[in-house]
Amino acid sequence: MLPALEICNASAPESVSNRIFFDDLADKFGLTDAERKELLAGGRQSRFENRVYWALVYLRRAGLVESAGRGMNKIT
Repeated sequence: MLPALEICNASAPESVSNRIFFDDLADKFGLTDAERKELLAGGRQSRFENRVYWALVYLRRAGLVESAGRGMNKIT
């Protein structure tokens, strides 16, 4: 969750799209294309995107990030 919060902080006061989170975090962790595209057991969503979404959910619940529209996040 800390890397996601750092991305929000770096772009403050602007909001950050989910797509930017996916790309920046995948680059930061050095994920390969195969790792980025690995699907969950249900076969609909990538494991990596799912984990990023959950990190954002927990950051919102903690009051550290707020939704700034659909697919947009902003540090509080």
